[in-house]
Amino acid sequence: EKYRQFKGVRSRYEPDMYLNGAFFIGQQWLRWTRQGRLDKPRLADWRRTPVDNRILPVVTSRVARKTKTRPTFVCTPATGDEADISASKIAEEVLDQDWLRLNLQARLYQVMLHAEIYGAGFWKVYWDSTKGESNDFLYQDGEPVLQANGQPIKADAFAQVPEGMEVRPVAQGDVCVDVLSPIEI
Repeated sequence: EKYRQFKGVRSRYEPDMYLNGAFFIGQQWLRWTRQGRLDKPRLADWRRTPVDNRILPVVTSRVARKTKTRPTFVCTPATGDEADISASKIAEEVLDQDWLRLNLQARLYQVMLHAEIYGAGFWKVYWDSTKGESNDFLYQDGEPVLQANGQPIKADAFAQVPEGMEVRPVAQGDVCVDVLSPIEI
């Protein structure tokens, strides 16, 4: 029920979103049809459709102005303890490193570009368990083989894989960030 309700609200904005995207890439002669799609007008062969894209430079300069200054992270300690203060400093350093490692400045530019063109832009932040460092572990009957302390056994602990067991790579996982426009949602 809610899906249909949200889809109805979104449908009011879709023509504007698609037309804004078309105008941004220099397709000023397109129009939105009653069937709910973009269409080129049917013109005689001798007719020309000149394009003077004044939207692209305005949008890109506005996005550049908005993304000129990099955001700063401020982590506030929960208490005045020395451990909390040092943990908040470490958290700020981790966030700064992730900003660089995940190339979030370029992604910020993309999401702000979507916001200028379509009215909204989104970051999809998620954990990808297939990324990051990978280690080989022993599995038996689809379950990891565990040591007495509950830790999984690495495959390199054995010169040869014991009978009835298999080796599977297990990645550490890592944070991923994708940029989405409202059209993709």
